[in-house]
Amino acid sequence: MDKLYLTENKYKKWIIILILIMVLLLTLACTALSLLLKLVQSSTLKFLLNCVAYIIIACPALAAYKIQGGNIKQLFSKKGKSQFAAAAIIFAVLSFVIAIVPALFGFSIIGDAMQFDIGTFIRNAIFYILFVGPVEEFIFRIYVQETLQNLFTKHKWLAPLLAALLFGLWHFLNGSLMQVIFTFLIGLVFGYTRYFSKSCTYITLSLSHGCYDFFNVVVRMFIL
Repeated sequence: MDKLYLTENKYKKWIIILILIMVLLLTLACTALSLLLKLVQSSTLKFLLNCVAYIIIACPALAAYKIQGGNIKQLFSKKGKSQFAAAAIIFAVLSFVIAIVPALFGFSIIGDAMQFDIGTFIRNAIFYILFVGPVEEFIFRIYVQETLQNLFTKHKWLAPLLAALLFGLWHFLNGSLMQVIFTFLIGLVFGYTRYFSKSCTYITLSLSHGCYDFFNVVVRMFIL
C-alpha cells in the first residue's frame, strides 16, 4: 500500500510538472503574439487589444490553477488593512529606489521621458493597475511560485527564486538584458515578501505591482 501511494504521488508530481511546462510555453507564445499589437496605429484600439491580450495570457495559468485545485475566490476573500499597508510599502520602496532616485540624479533606468497626454495617462493607469499587475502576479507569484513550493517540499525557499528568474526571462521578449535583471530583482522582492509575510496577499501583489508600473509612467512624464 505504501509503495502504491508513493508511486501515485510521484506520478501526480510529474503531471504537475508537465502542466507547468505547458503553461509557461503557452504564456510565452501568447506574449510573443501580443507583440504584433505594436503595429496597430490607433492608440485607443491598441490599448483595448492589449487589455484583451493580457486576459488571454492569463488563461493558461488560470486553467492550470483550477485543475490543480486552486480556488480563485479565496484569493480575494482575505480582508484587512494589513494587505493594503503591505502593498503601499512595497510600492513606495520600489518606486523610490528604482524610479525617483535615479531621476533626481538625471538619468533613468525605467525608460525615456514621455510627453504628458491625458488620454495616455488614463490608459496607462487602467492597463497597469487593472491588467498588468493582476495578471503578471497571478501567473508568476500565485500559480508558478505556489506550484514550485508544492513540488519542492524540502526546499520551498527556492520557489520564489525560480519564479522571479522565470519572470525576468519572460520580460526579455519585450525588453533587454537590463530589463531582465531588474524584473528578476523586482520579482525577488514580490516573491519573498509573499513567501515570508502573511500580510502579502494576491491583492497586495497586484496593487503594488500595478501601481509601481504606472508610477514609472508618471515619473517619465513629469520628472525626467
